[in-house]
Amino acid sequence: MDTGYRAQANRHFAAAKRLVGHDRPGAENKARQAIDSAVRAFWWAEGSEIEEAQHELMHRIGHWTRKNFSCHLGFDEEGYYRECPLDIAHTRIGMSIGFTANRVCSLCGNDLSECPHMPGRAYWARGGAGATGKCRVCREASCRHRPDRLYRAQVVSIVESGELREISFVPRPANPEARLTRIPVSTTDLAEAIGSSFIRGINVSCNKCLGPCPGFSDFGDDLEEREIAPTQEQSP
Repeated sequence: MDTGYRAQANRHFAAAKRLVGHDRPGAENKARQAIDSAVRAFWWAEGSEIEEAQHELMHRIGHWTRKNFSCHLGFDEEGYYRECPLDIAHTRIGMSIGFTANRVCSLCGNDLSECPHMPGRAYWARGGAGATGKCRVCREASCRHRPDRLYRAQVVSIVESGELREISFVPRPANPEARLTRIPVSTTDLAEAIGSSFIRGINVSCNKCLGPCPGFSDFGDDLEEREIAPTQEQSP
């Protein structure tokens, strides 16, 4: 599926490289945006023939970004955590919801499972508000589609009410972007990796992107057992 994320990543990356010589804050901002877009492109490509190409792109951007700017673990009152999208992308885990819902047809307002309109097909429909209270054509509350004219309109499934049943962790969520945004890091592990100079609260550098790809953690692996130790620490 072409989401446009790869193109966004390349545009942001090109902008970062143009800016780095005279506007470092701007360059870093663009580089971080490039990483975010590249990771999203990778998630959408998982399991397809372009997955590895997207994987290589996000590593290329990550390596350049770390060479030019510093990267650190996050820290708050609860402790350290990993929040880099590129790092998190190497843990194959996401969230999927289980729910029940009442779905109605955007054209007639009736139960979509019983009405004659088929999802994914287009029909001729009059403009203006329909049974759902919104325009049958564009789904807006106010628009220029006229009720005395026919327009080609796609059938849209509208969820009027629903009940959340569960949230499950899965290796590949139905929405590829339903991923973790942070993963906690054991303070004990950090102290063992860094040694006697470690003091809780210091800035801890992350240099993962300077080395080879660490590989992927499959769903079900203990997240704490992935290599999280940085290669250096910095004073506050």
